[in-house]
Formats: sequence, structure tokens, C-alpha cells
Amino acid sequence: MEQGFPTESVLHLHQCRLTLLHPLDYVTAKGFAPLLQFAYTAKLVLSQENIHEVILCADVLGIHNLEDSCFRFLQ
Repeated sequence: MEQGFPTESVLHLHQCRLTLLHPLDYVTAKGFAPLLQFAYTAKLVLSQENIHEVILCADVLGIHNLEDSCFRFLQ
């Protein structure tokens, strides 16, 4: 038997059809582009169309110093 998950757990997950998403699945071009631009220019361009994806990408990537800017934009 291989090391790792016990057979019962694997069968249970398969039977439940559990889909696990990797955190990077939440990083989109729409959310990442402003973060990349910020890394090069120190200017964060936010809009109503990208704010939620930027917040999600920043959180997933561990960029926590932008939270205040995002929340101020939403107010």
C-alpha cells in the first residue's frame, strides 16, 4: 500500500465527488494585472470592475499591505 491517504478516504472523496480548488485557481488576469502594475509603478489602479478580484488575488497571494487601499476605495 502506498503512503498517503488511506484507501477509505480516497474512496469516500471519490464517492462524494468532492472538488478541491487550489488557491491559485482564484487568481485571475483581471485581479492580478493591477497588482503586477503596482509592483512596477507603486500605483494601484482600482475600478468597480476589478476591485473584488484584486482583493481576492491580493489575499490569495499574501499581499496584505494593499487591503487598506482596497477598503478605502470601496467606501
